[in-house]
Amino acid sequence: MADLVSQLFNLIEQQNPLIAVESPSQERIRLLEKLTSECALRNVNCYIWMLEDDQLYRLQINGQQLSLEQVSEYKPNTTKTVREDYFEVLRFWKTTSLQGILILEGIFPWISQATIDSDFFLTAEWIKSALINLKLYNQNSHKTAILLGPNASLSSDIAALIPTITQELPTVEKINAHLESILPTTYSSIEINEIANASVGMYLADIEIGIRSAIAETTVEIQEVSLADKLSNYKISLLKRGATRKSWVKQDKV
Repeated sequence: MADLVSQLFNLIEQQNPLIAVESPSQERIRLLEKLTSECALRNVNCYIWMLEDDQLYRLQINGQQLSLEQVSEYKPNTTKTVREDYFEVLRFWKTTSLQGILILEGIFPWISQATIDSDFFLTAEWIKSALINLKLYNQNSHKTAILLGPNASLSSDIAALIPTITQELPTVEKINAHLESILPTTYSSIEINEIANASVGMYLADIEIGIRSAIAETTVEIQEVSLADKLSNYKISLLKRGATRKSWVKQDKV
């Protein structure tokens, strides 16, 4: 996660006003916490907008607690007559005097691929045009918009305009260090290393869920099954569910 935040700020320091970030949904809270903490250290304001309620919030962190403070400067259009009214925040960020980072969720589905649906096409083209204008207007303005989602695919006509970074899976060393901070001290370094090796291929959030699930399911009869083996089984079930979802997507497209 630290690597992802470091890459992000490298792009920001290069005066990129628009950046795409691919991060899995289960890692969202961890990413927001790390990003908000780094912004606080750099004295940079961090905002987030969500399509769900069309509100703008300032992200703040106290210790390990992430909080949202509604930004009064943003006045969403309450009488939304066309679909584009839901994305008024793009116009707002282009001209507002607020500075810092704005995280935008719910944008990628509109700009990921071409479509033949005329209604969808018009909205997608409007959003792409608004993003291009935002990028041009906010050069050297100390304002950066971050498009955030689990799939940061961009249509070919705008892909070259938006630098993209992807959250990679953690290495076994990073998993090991994280396990040392969350597992009871009763686990030896050898056991932690075995658990870390079994966890390779999962994000930290998945590993934490797998550990909680394994501990909750532990009974006298299955105590002999190691936590490493339980996590291996959990990882296999995740991979199977992922493969099933991909199969459904392919069937829907046929």
